[in-house]
Amino acid sequence: MNPSIEPLIVKFLTNEANRDELLALEKWIQEENNGELFLDYIKVNVAINRNMNKFDVQQAKDIILKRIEENRKQRQIKKGFALLRYAAIVVMAFGLGYILTNRNASIQETTPIVVDNNIEPGTDKATLTLEDGSQIALVKGEFYNGNNLLG
Repeated sequence: MNPSIEPLIVKFLTNEANRDELLALEKWIQEENNGELFLDYIKVNVAINRNMNKFDVQQAKDIILKRIEENRKQRQIKKGFALLRYAAIVVMAFGLGYILTNRNASIQETTPIVVDNNIEPGTDKATLTLEDGSQIALVKGEFYNGNNLLG
């Protein structure tokens, strides 16, 4: 299509063409195959106008606002999950600290067991010290059953 004819067609469609422009457009349309090009151009323009007239600004605005609201809710949900993660980490840290503190306290509260391994030099005797502090001298070949030595 001739680039100088397109503005004339637009002026024709918008009712802004003067007499000379209309004559030039008519002359161009009468040339071979230009009538079909003009009709195709008109059809496209009519289709565009029809679709633009059907465009509902309020509906488009409602759709956009709905998407914005959904996006905002999704961001709030993500923030909530992040806060829950951080809260869980803090609770676990305090729990672990509490467990370790109580474990150390319970270890410190127990009475230490003192083992007296005083072995006199030059002796080959073995002595069994019981829980109550009493001592039993062990003799080779004898067995202890908890109450007395057995031979």
